[in-house]
Amino acid sequence: MTLNLDLNLLITFDALLDERSVSRTAKRFGMSQTAVSAQLARLRDHFEDPLFTSNGRGVEPTAFALQLAQPVRDVVWNAQQIAAARHFFEPSTAQRRFALTAGSRDIGMLLAEVNRRVGAAAPGIQMTVAPFSSHPDQRAFSVSEMLERQGYDFALIPEGFHASTHPVIQLFRDRYVALADRDHPDIGDALTVGQYRTLTHAAVQLGGRGMPSILERHLHRTGEVRRVGPVVESYGSLPYFITGTRFIAIVTSAFAHAVAPRHGLRVLELPVTVPVHSVVMQWAHRTHTDAAAIWFREQIVATARDLLPSA
Repeated sequence: MTLNLDLNLLITFDALLDERSVSRTAKRFGMSQTAVSAQLARLRDHFEDPLFTSNGRGVEPTAFALQLAQPVRDVVWNAQQIAAARHFFEPSTAQRRFALTAGSRDIGMLLAEVNRRVGAAAPGIQMTVAPFSSHPDQRAFSVSEMLERQGYDFALIPEGFHASTHPVIQLFRDRYVALADRDHPDIGDALTVGQYRTLTHAAVQLGGRGMPSILERHLHRTGEVRRVGPVVESYGSLPYFITGTRFIAIVTSAFAHAVAPRHGLRVLELPVTVPVHSVVMQWAHRTHTDAAAIWFREQIVATARDLLPSA
């Protein structure tokens, strides 16, 4: 049996489905628009269907093209796995850079330790880490966009924000606690419900633009009300707003115990119920059978198991 269709044409078809534009598809592959148009013409001849029609802003797939979308994507993905297959992987001599997107402060702490461990065992393997936006208007777009079209290999993000089209595992779970100044004049041995509700909280809003954190959404769902004072754009800034003040803050246990000794803070149990903070790791399909990627994600899982709790 012979295949009378060039696999590269299917790759172009898949890209056209993503880009909905001949010019953007050409730019994606470093080709001319004429070359992409010629490949599209060959696809039309083969399938005896227009496949894409102009809409003034780009192109729209026909009903038949949409039927082909998933089968073609599967073929392209499998071909990429075959092309990337290697029989041998040696960490000490491997040269690779993985791109990750990370979505919370405890993930940053985890990746710093992963970087140390990987550097010792595989000095040629590096990582690039970009922030993940958990804003509800962006989350579904961001994960799939980063893994499928922007070349990211891994996403370490709060559970519920992952894409449904890529492999995923739970990485760790942690509970929320309160942080307060070590000499806070109003708090005794424990934080009471009354103090939790009357004391002013320092809080985080992502990017400082009113984007609520994961915690804020948890509290909103439970109906728990608190008084919010200073708002910062990152958890790294938060301890500085608590030291020497009457403010308190809600953070994850791992983060709290990491920063409390350095900033003269106390870690207190919360007197109200807050859902557990759960983080997952997701990776792009194209890396699923890649030996270097498998080794790298095993390092992340092992480091999480050693350093972080499973609440």
